[in-house]
Amino acid sequence: MTEQETSCVRCERPAGFNRVVVDTVVNEELGGFCRECEEETFGRVLAAAADDGDECLLCSRDGHHAIAAWQSAPRTGLDDTIVVGVEYEVATHTPRLCDEHFTELCRRRENPRQVRRGPSD
Repeated sequence: MTEQETSCVRCERPAGFNRVVVDTVVNEELGGFCRECEEETFGRVLAAAADDGDECLLCSRDGHHAIAAWQSAPRTGLDDTIVVGVEYEVATHTPRLCDEHFTELCRRRENPRQVRRGPSD
């Protein structure tokens, strides 16, 4: 699959092109993880994951939510210029979560960068 702008499944800020979350049952992109939420939620676990199956990272249930890494994908443009895009692939080594762990770990959280102001004086 190729890039499209997504929001973080946890904080709703722009996810950038770090990781994309794919529902593998219906083959639908649900959003992504911004770097901050990925680090807060998983630490270095996703980077080190090298599972060869379709089970959840945290239990033995079916991992229906793949957390794929975006990869650089250079292409040749119309005038032979190199255009760099991104794409991902859901493969057997892609980290996955079951429905229960996806829901638990990806609960929406408040945007920590949002400035809260009290009532005007």
